[in-house]
Amino acid sequence: PTDQLSIENAIIMQNSGSWPLLIDPQGQANTWLKNLYPNMNSEQMESFKICKPSEERYMKVIEGAIRMGLPCLLENVGESLDAALEPVLLRQTYLIGSTPHRSEEH
Repeated sequence: PTDQLSIENAIIMQNSGSWPLLIDPQGQANTWLKNLYPNMNSEQMESFKICKPSEERYMKVIEGAIRMGLPCLLENVGESLDAALEPVLLRQTYLIGSTPHRSEEH
């Protein structure tokens, strides 16, 4: 999107030290994120995790992305989030060696 608010939000997201939560009812941010790296090869696509709450193992995908330091896009979220995501959104993680883990696992 080229409107001023979308541009400002993209700049904030790319320069933020926190983990962004994007509320995206029109799918613009979703499309933008997927197009952020249009020339990704198959190996790079493996490093950009995409999952949906309807998928049986979506929490494992998110946990794996956290451990590997990879970006993860959770698509098609309804009006409420699974309570298990709270530590992720609050950045309540810890390190075992150099590997991050969610605080619930500790």
